[in-house]
Amino acid sequence: MHKEETSKLFKVLSDESRVKIVKVLYHRDELCACKLLEVVNCCQSTLSHHMSVLTESNLVIPRKDGKWVHYRCNKELVDQLMSFIQTPCGCVGK
Repeated sequence: MHKEETSKLFKVLSDESRVKIVKVLYHRDELCACKLLEVVNCCQSTLSHHMSVLTESNLVIPRKDGKWVHYRCNKELVDQLMSFIQTPCGCVGK
């Protein structure tokens, strides 16, 4: 994972609600938007904005099922981000 891509993902995750959404989806197979509203406790338009940001960053993957949209976490990308964090950079103290 490149530093530039990582930096963009951290900007996406700079919002507490988006972190909560990714965390919940990481530990679930999939959730519909109506269930995510309960998790985040916000209005539908705010959730739509958060989901748009998360899907554009590829952290969350949408699946349309009729009138419903179900979301799942892109665990591979989240795991790559966590791996990047855990890998020493050799820049401490410089």
